[in-house]
Amino acid sequence: MQYADGKITHELVARCCQEVLPLVGDAAEVGVYQGDSAEVICRELRNDKVWLFDTFEGFPADILDACERHFLGAFRDTCFDDVAKRMSAYDNARLMPGVFPATARGLGRVNLKFVHVDADIYLSTLAALWWSWPNLVSGGIMLCDDYLCGSCPGAARAVHQFADLEGIAFETRAKRAIFFKD
Repeated sequence: MQYADGKITHELVARCCQEVLPLVGDAAEVGVYQGDSAEVICRELRNDKVWLFDTFEGFPADILDACERHFLGAFRDTCFDDVAKRMSAYDNARLMPGVFPATARGLGRVNLKFVHVDADIYLSTLAALWWSWPNLVSGGIMLCDDYLCGSCPGAARAVHQFADLEGIAFETRAKRAIFFKD
């Protein structure tokens, strides 16, 4: 499944990576799907570990809320082996299969300079924001891909809930929410 604005996403991801290049830290992506954006991150930040979180088999039904049932069965046209093969070209890629945030628990504290949240749904987006923000280094960037995507209202709800509870402002670029850590 390729979105019409995939090129915009990849350009924005690349620009964010270039912005954080001088910082010390790893990168992460929550919602890898087939690895398009992950490949951009691994290429741009080739000297940093890139943690790649996904089920690699679509959304589990039990994490979808009522307004997200249209995602049931979506994103199943991916698999761990295909993404692992694609990412094998990058020594910095660290694939983390399973349901997020459980897959991140064993990592402990990770200093992150860039996080791409492309989780589409409410619970996964909110979990990614809560996990990423305290791990983000000063000057780091957290990009939320699905913020103004009409088919992903849960992602927008998660962004607003997180920003309101944390008292954090964010910018909007090309329909994406971007958080900058002071």
